[in-house]
Amino acid sequence: MTLKQFISVSRPYSWPASLAPIAVAITLAWLQGGSNWLIAVLCLVVGLSAQSFSNCCNDYYDFKRGADGGERVGFSRPLASGQLRERDIIGVALFWGLIAAVAGVTLCLLTNPWLLLLGALIILFAWMYTGGPYPLAYLGLGDVAVMTFYGWVAVMTTYYLLTGAITTQSFLVATAMGAVAVNILVVNNYRDYEEDRKNDKRTSIVRLGQEFAPKFYLANILLAWLLSIVAFKGNIWGIVLLLPYLLYALSVYRQMIHVTGSQLNAVLRRTSMGVVLLAVVHIAAYLIDGLLL
Repeated sequence: MTLKQFISVSRPYSWPASLAPIAVAITLAWLQGGSNWLIAVLCLVVGLSAQSFSNCCNDYYDFKRGADGGERVGFSRPLASGQLRERDIIGVALFWGLIAAVAGVTLCLLTNPWLLLLGALIILFAWMYTGGPYPLAYLGLGDVAVMTFYGWVAVMTTYYLLTGAITTQSFLVATAMGAVAVNILVVNNYRDYEEDRKNDKRTSIVRLGQEFAPKFYLANILLAWLLSIVAFKGNIWGIVLLLPYLLYALSVYRQMIHVTGSQLNAVLRRTSMGVVLLAVVHIAAYLIDGLLL
């Protein structure tokens, strides 16, 4: 396996979904006195490695279940395309799982050993997303999993580890970031609707109909925007900075409703960048409010 193939299997285009919300939580916590950079770095490592572990599991189990067939219009999967063998994917998954475990255990020993239970759940559900007898993605629970782990767990756990508190503001930020992360999955499932339906992968889009996807996507954009306004607590800079994000997100939505098939891959990339943009807006708003005012 080459380094390029290793990176491809890890799906770096999806990393903003885990790194962006953690970065927002770190900034918010730092401005409120939580400035332990070792803990902050470990949170980022756990987030990235757990997501990469899940990505490898997804490749492996989707292939085993026949969900990555010849009609696939999404990004090429190395296992399904024959570029890699099953043991290669398993090896990469074990690598990322080991990194997540080591960073997670270290993090728990430095903070709260009871959080080992949460760490175990993160790895378990990362595997259960497509693995096991009841894979979440095949039961229409993928959106719930993304909101939970890329929103609430990523933001609120990081914030708690750095400040020792859970606040209403951290919950609002977590839900906003989770909503835009869910949109990555919405586009993915919208693009793969026909393939998923044929393979009995009953995503929320398959269950509720393909026409539900754009409505769900728009609702998540507006939810993230509104919750961000509330989280800013009257910070006028944050509200102003949200305007470019809203215009960008709406432009991606308009693109989404006018393209189909493999053209939705561009929408997926732009949606992922939208997660980064919202994170940058939050970070900039908090820094301006905390450092300059």
